[in-house]
Amino acid sequence: MVRRPSIVLTAALVAVRVPSMNVNRDETLASLEKIATILDDEKAQLWINHDKPQSSTLRYARAYYE
Repeated sequence: MVRRPSIVLTAALVAVRVPSMNVNRDETLASLEKIATILDDEKAQLWINHDKPQSSTLRYARAYYE
């Protein structure tokens, strides 16, 4: 069986700073660290839904990845 690369799909992710509107800064930082760990451990790709330049390079319905 061929192991496909893992993908982490997110609607919005801020990897540089914690937005001021967040309720809990520490929980946000912990979540970002958890995502970074998953990306590293799984050698995963991060797909950010609101990233237009990245989104335009991805395959959507009817297309697929092998």
